[in-house]
Amino acid sequence: MVYLSGFLLLLVLAVFISHFRSRAQAAKTAQQLTNFKHLPTFNCYQETTPKISLTKNNQKFPHFVLLLHGFGSAPHDFDYLCTLLDAHNIPYYAPVLTGHGLSDLHIFEKAQRKDWLRDTFNAYDIAAVLGDKVSVIAHSTGTPLAIHLAQHKPLEHLIITGPNLAEAQTNHFLTQILMHPLTQNIFLFTLPYYTKPIKPNRVTYVDTCDPAGAKTTFSYRYLPLKTVLQMSLLRANIDLSSPMHIKDLTILYGKQDLTVNVQAGLERLKRHGIAFKAIPFERSGHNLLKDYDKDEAVKQILEILAT
Repeated sequence: MVYLSGFLLLLVLAVFISHFRSRAQAAKTAQQLTNFKHLPTFNCYQETTPKISLTKNNQKFPHFVLLLHGFGSAPHDFDYLCTLLDAHNIPYYAPVLTGHGLSDLHIFEKAQRKDWLRDTFNAYDIAAVLGDKVSVIAHSTGTPLAIHLAQHKPLEHLIITGPNLAEAQTNHFLTQILMHPLTQNIFLFTLPYYTKPIKPNRVTYVDTCDPAGAKTTFSYRYLPLKTVLQMSLLRANIDLSSPMHIKDLTILYGKQDLTVNVQAGLERLKRHGIAFKAIPFERSGHNLLKDYDKDEAVKQILEILAT
């Protein structure tokens, strides 16, 4: 009995140490983002504010583009693309999803998938007021948000990069623990934050093969597991059997993506009879628009938008 009591005491102590160690790491979020310009008044970064481009005077545009960024990221995902959209006089709006783009995680750790869905539909309403037709470009976890939007609102083109429709095999175990009701609460308390590892052949914790692109990719390293659970539920619960109101669907992805299981995601679409065009890029990882193939990827996007 004494040994058992001692063991239980050590176990409880280990749980508390893990809990507070995880929170201490998460408190260092700002230290991982020193490449970005901090705006103390707003507790965010200059690069992570919403982006909007209006190139005509008080007229409704024939075509407007809505940009939906990924999980733990910001509109900074689209910086390079936005430069080319501006050059081609294509108006766009890239909102910041709830909890994202800040210098700490106090909102992000409380965000729910319904918040991101609300953000998406609110952003569409703005785009629809500004444009006769609306196309959506979504990156990563922007994918289930864009699909849900397309099931309820008319879109011209739906373009997806790094589609988050199936978790990478390396994340499968974590997802199963988070989704199981018996282990969920214990795990969330023991390890409230997940620290992104540096993946093979990457120079930082972001899944961008090009070292220069990796250093300019905004992404939280410490992720609240409560929020990871919300992302997993968003991905798992998307109803692909409902029809989408779109002209066409194009999926662009890096063949070296280590963040999501692209092929499993494409198979998921095929099982539901969803027609799409898939364009792979040999040299890039998950963050295609920041990686080696960004020029060719943006070229493909511009060609689609022109049709």
